[in-house]
Amino acid sequence: MTADDLRMRFDSLIAGAEAATDEQPSASLHATCVAASALCRGIDSADVTFASKLDELGDHLLNMGGLFVNEPIVRCLLEQAKAHYCGGFHRVRELVTSDVFDDLIVQAEHLLDRGYHLPAGALAGAVLEDALRKLCGKHGVTWQGDSGISKLAIELYKAGHLAKPRHSQVETWGKLRNQIDHGDFSKPGDVDKQDVRRMVDGVRDFVARFLG
Repeated sequence: MTADDLRMRFDSLIAGAEAATDEQPSASLHATCVAASALCRGIDSADVTFASKLDELGDHLLNMGGLFVNEPIVRCLLEQAKAHYCGGFHRVRELVTSDVFDDLIVQAEHLLDRGYHLPAGALAGAVLEDALRKLCGKHGVTWQGDSGISKLAIELYKAGHLAKPRHSQVETWGKLRNQIDHGDFSKPGDVDKQDVRRMVDGVRDFVARFLG
């Protein structure tokens, strides 16, 4: 696949996200996420940064009827993936990781400012998990089983790459992310907006400190 072909594929997916119908927006966006994830994995199966985010959004759309996931979130990820892969940036991952994550945190802040604190928390959680995965790779830290926030954080802590206070903070963010992702609340107001804002700010600082 040529660079031009790749750009056309991403442009088509972005157009599909923007054209999600009012009647079935969740189904349309879910299909877009699945196709985009497959494209990203096909380009570079070793780099799952964007594919994993698209998979998570797709799961939300499938299991929660699109609750808290909308077209701007999907489109933002697609645009970042297009810039990442079409620019050849995936070949110099460590140089661009902080920039890519920073753009996603900006999107989370934008959602917060517009009153959408739940999707902001979900997006920040996805960024944190990928940042921890990158940090493990950077230091050669391995793990068994799932690669959730808690598992990655404890392995980094045991290996001496996270101090105890930082590890405790990451665990707190992980619990908040799980509460949001698993719908562990009766109404959106049960999740404290200020807790989400502190998480978004904290994840931004974490990425800048450890992967900047």
